[in-house]
Parts: sequence; structure tokens; C-alpha cells
Amino acid sequence: MRELGADDVIDYGATPFETVVRDVDVVLDTVGGMITERSWSVLRRNGLLVTIVRQPSPEWMAGRAATGLFFIVEPRRSQLNELSRLIDAGTIRPIVEAVLPLNQAREAYERGIRDHPEGSWSSR
Repeated sequence: MRELGADDVIDYGATPFETVVRDVDVVLDTVGGMITERSWSVLRRNGLLVTIVRQPSPEWMAGRAATGLFFIVEPRRSQLNELSRLIDAGTIRPIVEAVLPLNQAREAYERGIRDHPEGSWSSR
């Protein structure tokens, strides 16, 4: 993450981020589940939680001093072509932890859900 420009890096598997982060303007949640719920506590008043995993429930948002946004991520050919171009140009660098044969697709998927290896996400 430091290579990508991050000043501070938190391993959320080892350290609960809400114990070291406060008054954040924006949280981008790509994990979901408890991460989404815990993210509310680090936002400053009128902060913004953006999630691509699931829409925060109105009950959960009620009484929060922050705003939640939800985006459905849908692959579009033009966007995938642009991402491919940016990767080929070296503008963005995907992080690939492992390349597995197709006959291990189920195991790879289950590992991504369970372990969150580098370069993966989950909808847990």
C-alpha cells in the first residue's frame, strides 16, 4: 500500500481500524459486513461512507451524523477496456497474490472469501 502512496497502513485483520482511526472525511468500503458497520464510527460529523457491497439499511443509518452512499458495480466493456489500457500503460498496477489453474477455481474463491488475500475482496 505504501508503494501506492498510502502514508499510513493498517492491517484490519490484526488491528481493529476503529481503534486507531478517527475523524475521517470519507470511507470507501469494498469489504462489507462488519467492516461497513465499524466504518461509521471513524467518520467525522457529516462524513461520507461509500460502499460498493450493499446498501446500508435505513435503520442503521438513522441517527448517524454521517451520510451513506451505495454504488452497484457493474462491469461494462468500455470500463474494462480502459482498465486494461491503464494496466498495460503501467498507470495502475493490480496486486496478484497467486495464479491458480482453473480446476482450483472453487478453492480460490473460498480462499478469497475466507482469507482476504492481497488483491481480493469479499462480500461477507
